[in-house]
Amino acid sequence: MFLEINPDYQFLKDFVLSLPQTFGTEGTVLYKVRNEVRLIEVAGIKVVVKKFKVPHLINRFAYSYLRKSKARRSYEYAMMLKQNGFGTADPIACMEFKQGGLLADSYLITLHCPYSRDFNEFRETPLNGRENILRDFAQFTARLHDKGIRHLDYGGGNIMFEQTDNGTEFCLIDINRMAFGKVGIEKGCENFKLLYMLEDSFHFLAEEYAKARGFDTEKCFELMKPYIRKNG
Repeated sequence: MFLEINPDYQFLKDFVLSLPQTFGTEGTVLYKVRNEVRLIEVAGIKVVVKKFKVPHLINRFAYSYLRKSKARRSYEYAMMLKQNGFGTADPIACMEFKQGGLLADSYLITLHCPYSRDFNEFRETPLNGRENILRDFAQFTARLHDKGIRHLDYGGGNIMFEQTDNGTEFCLIDINRMAFGKVGIEKGCENFKLLYMLEDSFHFLAEEYAKARGFDTEKCFELMKPYIRKNG
């Protein structure tokens, strides 16, 4: 077994260790297709536990000997995002089990992200006075890219947010696929391809993203055009 627990959450160690026996009956199911995600309250706090589907044989070997599992990557990326000042659910622990020397069950445990809104709300409707949210999002993404960080599943459902007196706060989820390295204009604009927003939103986003990174606005918009969601 592999187990890593965030030092700030050592008090949850017994709960984490109990998951192989209790997971299927604890809390509320949030998602269950390939992986299963449950919301569980423990020690007075809400935590999210994601049990990853056992991968096929080739990936079981790869995740055992060639690269880190999705659970371990998610945990480490969350720690890195937090250390760099970016919003994501606090990582609590990751845990892996092997059978026959190959990866079997794996778990990621995080705090529950309390934000009630996500970027899917921009898919079907125009800006409608939400420019401040999109401006904050463009600046948030620009800071990520300036740090050489790209979330490769940067779609609407994985970008949670809440408006506060200090602006819009963001919480990135489903972060097991990330890339690191210099992010220029082409890679930066491509990172928005999963948003599927309408043209007015993309045009505004291109302007604000270009402004934040010192890029040409029209070039940014041209690069984003293929990702525009068409009316109807």
